[in-house]
Amino acid sequence: MSDMAVVTCDARVDLEWELAAAQRLARHPRCGPAVDTLNLRIDAAPWGVGFVEITDMTYEPSEAGDAALIVAAEAGGELVDLVVCRLGDRAMATRRGIATVLGEDALERARWSGEKLLLYETAAGWMHGGFLGAVVLDWRCARWAFADVSDIACATAALARRVHSTLTVPAQMPRLFFASAA
Repeated sequence: MSDMAVVTCDARVDLEWELAAAQRLARHPRCGPAVDTLNLRIDAAPWGVGFVEITDMTYEPSEAGDAALIVAAEAGGELVDLVVCRLGDRAMATRRGIATVLGEDALERARWSGEKLLLYETAAGWMHGGFLGAVVLDWRCARWAFADVSDIACATAALARRVHSTLTVPAQMPRLFFASAA
């Protein structure tokens, strides 16, 4: 069995409803002043706030959980997952375990147009950057995500080091056999 965690996608999760609830909470009079201190445009992209419990790479809404930003993960203009960024430590997770990169459309543009990809460490950083660029959510997928991207502008030197080490560590090749030796 692999060391990688098995993530199941619960099709019963209503992403649009959960995102709408997070947006309502962000606009609620009791949360509004706290949201205002984040200095994020509430109308810039689909996002809100909520309380969550993170387990490995996914999260569940929980009244007893930690405060988090909740943002839509879209691909081709379609909502594919939700991403949380816990306010206390900036830990990130996805709702369904589907999204591996936040800002998939920017990644695709960089891949096919040759434009520079802006890369942030966290969803909060990406949001403060105007919802432009991308964030790696699952570093196991980073080699694939950056395939054919010619230029990456990292938000921090630490992030640039992480990208460099991720891309330069050789992939573990399996032992190969051919039919008569199998």
